Amino acid sequence: MKKKKIISIEDVVNRKKAPYTFNTYTHDGFVAVIDSTENYFRSAMSLLEAGQREKLFLKDRPIYTKVKDEPPTKYLKGSQVSQALIGNGCTIAGSVKKSIISRAVLIEEGAQLENCIIMQKSRVGKNCELTCVIADKEVQIDDGVVLKGTWQQPIVLRKGERVTKEDVQ
Repeated sequence: MKKKKIISIEDVVNRKKAPYTFNTYTHDGFVAVIDSTENYFRSAMSLLEAGQREKLFLKDRPIYTKVKDEPPTKYLKGSQVSQALIGNGCTIAGSVKKSIISRAVLIEEGAQLENCIIMQKSRVGKNCELTCVIADKEVQIDDGVVLKGTWQQPIVLRKGERVTKEDVQ
C-alpha cells in the first residue's frame, strides 16, 4: 500500500484517518501576513504606532538578537525627527518623519525622509527627498536624489545599491 505524502497543514486537516487532535487558540498580539512588498511595508510601518509595537515586543517574552555594539545615535544641529524608530550608531543631520531607520545609518544635512524604511549601514546624501522608500543594507543614495514611492508601491532599493541623480532622471 502506497503512503500518501503530507505536504501542508491543509493536507493534514483534510486527511480522513489522521491521528491528530486539532484545537483553536486565541491570539490577541501582533499578526502580519507578509506576502508582498506592499504588505511588508504596511506591517513594518504599523510598528510606528505605540500600541502595535507593544503587541509585538512583549516584556515577558523578549526578542533576542545578535548584539551589535554601536554608539548612541547622534542628532546633529538642525536635525528633525518625529514618529520614528531609530537604531543605535546613526548620525541624523536631516529630517526624518514616520520612518524606521536601522543601526549605523547616515542621513546627511538637508535630507528629508518620510514613510521610509532604511536598513543598516546605508547613507542618504545631502538634500535628498525620499518618500515611501525601502532601502536594504548598505545602500548609498547620492546627494540631491529624489525618490517618491507610494503606500501601494514603495520604491525598493537592493542591498548595496548606489543611486545617483542620473539614475532617477
